[in-house]
Amino acid sequence: MKRFFLTLATLLGCGCIAGQVVLQEDISLKDKKIERAPAGTRVPASVVQVVETPPPLVTPKVSDINKLFAVSDNGRWGMVNMEGEFAIPPVYDAMKAVSCSHVAVKYDGKWGYLNKKGILETPCVLEEASSYENGYALIRQNGRWGMIDSTGKSCIRCDYNQLHPVREGLVAACSEGLWGFLDTKGSLEIPFAYEAVTDFQNGRAGFKINGKWGIMNRKGEILIDARFDNVEW
Repeated sequence: MKRFFLTLATLLGCGCIAGQVVLQEDISLKDKKIERAPAGTRVPASVVQVVETPPPLVTPKVSDINKLFAVSDNGRWGMVNMEGEFAIPPVYDAMKAVSCSHVAVKYDGKWGYLNKKGILETPCVLEEASSYENGYALIRQNGRWGMIDSTGKSCIRCDYNQLHPVREGLVAACSEGLWGFLDTKGSLEIPFAYEAVTDFQNGRAGFKINGKWGIMNRKGEILIDARFDNVEW
């Protein structure tokens, strides 16, 4: 027994909407001839499942997304220019503010990113997606967090319980309940050894061990021992 897949290309005559059509029942191919479905043939709903595809790539009417405004129309989000005309049609479920010439957009429950020209650079396949900050954005897949750069390329794999935005070139990361710091390429800079940490500021960060807080430098060297209830600066 084999599982048999048919795509839209083989069912153009079936009146199916755009997407992949997956046969859900096993079909024995032995001694059977597979033919193209004739025009007008309807495939029973009990046999097929239609998986909706992401929205098509959009060719905007302007070259810089920073000059557009995110607006909602009948519950769908798009972007308009200074004349109030849609440069990016309202096809998205949600849309975040422009940041670093990118916009996080949500479609069919998943997130992706439009680039400066309004093209869907990162497909809407992400569980969560932050706005870009300092050239990087945090993303979540399969319940784990990672990071992408301004081209949409993965620079930190989706392996972590939590991630903070880049601060002074370092990323606070939580792995299996312990915190440490990564660089922007995903290499471990300061080991996962802390109950909690703050982001780096002026070359220093707070860390928590045994319920008490101390201060470290960028090398992970202890400047002030963990003996305080909290730290702020």
